Amino acid sequence: MERRLIVMRHATAAPGSGLASDHVRPLTAHGTAEALDVAAQLVERGWQPTRALVSDAARTTETWWAMADLLGAPRSMLLSSLYGAGIEALIYEVKRLPNEVDTVLVLGHNPGWSQAASWLCGHTLSLSTANAVLLSADGSRWTDVLGAAGLTLRDVLRPE
Repeated sequence: MERRLIVMRHATAAPGSGLASDHVRPLTAHGTAEALDVAAQLVERGWQPTRALVSDAARTTETWWAMADLLGAPRSMLLSSLYGAGIEALIYEVKRLPNEVDTVLVLGHNPGWSQAASWLCGHTLSLSTANAVLLSADGSRWTDVLGAAGLTLRDVLRPE
């Protein structure tokens, strides 16, 4: 079975000054438009996720809610473990998915997401806001495909 992993950084958020914490920074109107654009690109390529794992920060959850309807509203989980996380948390959460989930979107933050995407495919990648990296590998379980540089880089989506 082909496993497809979409590693996406949140869309453009408001500056953090004056807010109680970085965790509550909302998306800008431009960020909402970016999220919609990337969702449309995923649909165009046939890469709609069957599950989404989303950091529980405001900017990531707002990115997800902007995209969800266009992607067919797949089941999503808001996870505090993905806030400020990197490769270890990403792998841990994806490995916990049921085997029938073949395409998953993980939505988080830099620098962890750029580093994770780079490690997973063996190419140096730098994710700007609302960038999504499309990775795939064959395997019957997520644990089979999440080894060092075990996924193939299929594409990098950027809002237009």
